[in-house]
Amino acid sequence: MTLRFMLAAAIGLMTCGAALAAPTIELSAGMHRIEAEVASTPGDRATGLMNRPAMPAHRGMLFVFPEAGVQCFWMKNTLIPLSIAFLDDDGRIVQIADMQPQSLDNHCSSKPVRFALEMNAGWFKSRGLAAGAKINGIGKAPPAREVTAFPPPPFPRKGVTVVQPLRGFHVVGFSPPWGGPAEGCESQSLENGASVPLPAGS
Repeated sequence: MTLRFMLAAAIGLMTCGAALAAPTIELSAGMHRIEAEVASTPGDRATGLMNRPAMPAHRGMLFVFPEAGVQCFWMKNTLIPLSIAFLDDDGRIVQIADMQPQSLDNHCSSKPVRFALEMNAGWFKSRGLAAGAKINGIGKAPPAREVTAFPPPPFPRKGVTVVQPLRGFHVVGFSPPWGGPAEGCESQSLENGASVPLPAGS
């Protein structure tokens, strides 16, 4: 096995595996417990909850962004209805929006935020949670991370390529040395995204 093969395979596994292994933290809203997957990388934020046929009532996904901004979401390739709460840095709910499956409508925060929590549709309303209520535990979330720009690989063309897809997402693409896409990996572009955070003004 050549060094070229080993480097390409290792980086490909790291890139694809990162999207499959989002960390989980425990949040709470009063007496209500939330088990939240944390989407803190561009790939995890782009993938969101897409293509999931169901989600347990106590589960959700916390999106963590590098800096406060007007965060916008849509529901392409998302199969279940969701409610999203935009949170300030203290975990207080700024606003809540209901989002329908497969919709391309944008749902944007009313002011700059760094956090957003997606739950099953109606979860917040059914528990009497509205703007001003506090979600506890977001301080336990890992910080937002951007894709690391790898140095130029020691082999030509095939291997790791840093690309700039549509609307500002940085994605590391992997092409194994034997050619073709890496098995089990999907493009993390907006064309395949669901519950995708879009930059302000999109």
